Amino acid sequence: MNDSGLLTVCVNIDIPPSCLQAVVQQCKKLAQKDDNGKYHSFDPADVLSAMVSRFLSENNFEQYFENEKNYPIL
Repeated sequence: MNDSGLLTVCVNIDIPPSCLQAVVQQCKKLAQKDDNGKYHSFDPADVLSAMVSRFLSENNFEQYFENEKNYPIL
């Protein structure tokens, strides 16, 4: 996500394998063939990134991280 006022940050997240499998399956379903017969697919990593970003935005992540009680013990 590269909207005005937002930064793109690369992080590692832990997700169940079934979530990644679901993203890959959806990307395969959504792959489209153009007039020349060439498939245009979606990169599952890009799709997952967009989905996580949207989830964080819709669930007020900014407010969540401002609360010091939510930080793990480092």
